[in-house]
Amino acid sequence: MNLLHHIILFLIGLGTSVALRHERCSFIANPGPCKGNFEMFAYDLENNVCVEFIYGGCGGNPNRFQTKEECILLCNALADEDDYFLVNTDKNEQQITDDTTSFNISTLSESSEINTKRENIN
Repeated sequence: MNLLHHIILFLIGLGTSVALRHERCSFIANPGPCKGNFEMFAYDLENNVCVEFIYGGCGGNPNRFQTKEECILLCNALADEDDYFLVNTDKNEQQITDDTTSFNISTLSESSEINTKRENIN
């Protein structure tokens, strides 16, 4: 294959990967103006990984997750070898929810599908 063909395949793959990310992953991590000390995780778009950061407790933006697992699954981020929670042989599915959206990620297929649904807020 020639170089142009490889570049086109790379760009198609990159576009598909970005399309699977939740919109809250597009923000830059922001600790907010408060002075609290809460360990949270944020998606680093430049490196395609989830990183730990200290959240102040107020303000900030939606790129804030309580667990690294939630961040990796919602943002389609790369996982480290130490991220053992993504290897699950006993369950067929993993469920991640936030205040507005539910994500169902099937671990049986080679290409994970993300289905979203709006939850009723009463």
